[in-house]
Amino acid sequence: MKKLLFALIAAATFLIPGNGAQAADLDIPPPEEVRPATFDWTGPYLGIYGAAVAVDGTFDGVCSCVTTYDDIEHSGIGYAWGGLVGFNYQISSIVLGLEGDWGIGGTVATNDEPFIDTDLSFNQIATFRARFGLAHENTMVYLTGGLAAAEA
Repeated sequence: MKKLLFALIAAATFLIPGNGAQAADLDIPPPEEVRPATFDWTGPYLGIYGAAVAVDGTFDGVCSCVTTYDDIEHSGIGYAWGGLVGFNYQISSIVLGLEGDWGIGGTVATNDEPFIDTDLSFNQIATFRARFGLAHENTMVYLTGGLAAAEA
C-alpha cells in the first residue's frame, strides 16, 4: 500500500502543475522616457550645386558691324555648377547665417541670325549673402540677400 501511495504522489507531482519559483522574480523597472531629439541649425556646412540656365529672348542693342541688327534673338539652355560654404547660428527660433559660393558655367544661348554670330555665356559666378530665418523643429523659412559677381 505504501508503494501505491508513493506512486500516486509521484504521479501527482508530475501531472499537476505548480506555481513557478518566485524567489528570484524581480519587478521590471518601467522603460526610460525617450525625449524627441532637439534640432539645432547652429554650425558650418559645405555643399555642391548644379543648375540649368535657360534663355529665350531678344537682345535690343546696336551691333558695330556692317549691317545693323537691332533685335537679335537668343535661345538655349546652359549649365552652372559649383560649391558653397556657410555657417548658421540659432538663437531661440531665429537663425542668422552667412553663405558664399563659387561656380562655373558655359554657353547659355546662341543666336540664329545668318550674318552675325553671338552667344550668351559666363565663365564664373560668385555670391556672398546673409541669411535671416525662423526655425521650427527641422524646418526653416528664411530671407537671404547679398552680392553677386560674374565673369562673362
